[in-house]
Amino acid sequence: MCAIVDASMASRFFGDPVDEELKPLWDWIARGRGVLVAGGRQLDELYRVGSAARALRNWERARRARFVSRDAVEAETGNLAQTDLCASNDHHIIALARVSGARLLCSRDQALHTDFRNRELISDPRGAVYQYATQTHLLQHSRSCGFGSTTASR
Repeated sequence: MCAIVDASMASRFFGDPVDEELKPLWDWIARGRGVLVAGGRQLDELYRVGSAARALRNWERARRARFVSRDAVEAETGNLAQTDLCASNDHHIIALARVSGARLLCSRDQALHTDFRNRELISDPRGAVYQYATQTHLLQHSRSCGFGSTTASR
C-alpha cells in the first residue's frame, strides 16, 4: 500500500530521530516494502520540513517515493471543493489519495481522518489511518496504488 504523510505529522515522521510511534511506517518505506506518495500542495508542505526534503529526494532515487503530477492533484482538489463531502479543509490530501491510489494516511487531523475513511470519498479499498506503532497491521499492499510503479511527475 502506498502511504501519504500529512504535514501535521511531517516533523515527527521525518525527524531525527523518527518518532517511535511512526518508526514502523518509516522502516516499511525505507526498507522498500512500501511507497510514500506526495504531490501538489502536500508536497510543498512536506518540503518546508528540511529533513523531509532530504528524505524525499533520497527515497525518490531509491524508488521508495512517488511524486504525483501537480496538475492531476489540483484538478481533483477543484472537483472535491465543489462538493460538500469533505469534513476537513484538506481537499488536497483526499485528492492526492484519489489520484494516486494511496490508501494509508499518516495524520493527526481528526477531520481528515473522517474524510479519509469516508466511502464516498475513498473506496476500493477504503482508506486507513496510521498513527501508532500498534497499527503495523495496516502496512500492507493494495493494487490501488500500483506498488512498484514509481513513474510520475511533480
